[in-house]
Amino acid sequence: MKNVDALHLCFRNKRATEKIVETFLEKFPDSKVSLIVDKGGLDFSYLENKHIKVEHYENYNMGGTGPNAYLDSKRMTALFHRIKKAIDFLDKKYVLILEDDVLVTRSFDPEEAGEFVLAGVGNNCFSEDFKSMYPDAKLSYWGIGGGSMISRCHYLELYDDIIDHIDKHHDANVEKFRAIGAFDCCSTFHFARHGFEIKHAKWLTDGSVVHPWKNLYPPGWRNDNQVEWDDQ
Repeated sequence: MKNVDALHLCFRNKRATEKIVETFLEKFPDSKVSLIVDKGGLDFSYLENKHIKVEHYENYNMGGTGPNAYLDSKRMTALFHRIKKAIDFLDKKYVLILEDDVLVTRSFDPEEAGEFVLAGVGNNCFSEDFKSMYPDAKLSYWGIGGGSMISRCHYLELYDDIIDHIDKHHDANVEKFRAIGAFDCCSTFHFARHGFEIKHAKWLTDGSVVHPWKNLYPPGWRNDNQVEWDDQ
């Protein structure tokens, strides 16, 4: 039994959300999925069953591009709260971050290369000025986006401290290093403050998880990640 559950950040792409959740559960049939539906999103409550929980939110929009991709302290706090509530439904050791363009193509063992607290890919580096503000943090690169994984128990253990730090320091940190306003950078930073460095997510480079996969996005999106998934 693979020790993986998932949370899915979704909005209004019905076909993609259904396919991404369905495919994940085909590959991990003993797992669960928590759907986090952003403000103004579709009603996905029809998907709920013993494996799927759906929460709709109407306080803030978290998705977006350009300036809308960077969250202030209130929105970042709300997003970490949404994720905590989603994780409370889950019970496996690791949580895979799904989005409408994150396709799981086959089952895999996330601990094939050993245990970890968070794992992703990318070459986005923290600025030297920002690193100098937190010399004890393991700030190498950040990249906890779609297809990444976090340790469920560590997220819950660190949650209160993260919320407190966001309340006191987040907006000032964004002024110093704008990328901290993005969840994938912000989450990497807060785990690093506690000594946990991001590890390489092999499943994102060996084809087990494909991101970005835009096959079920509206016309106009690039569609150059055509893949086939097996039935294992």
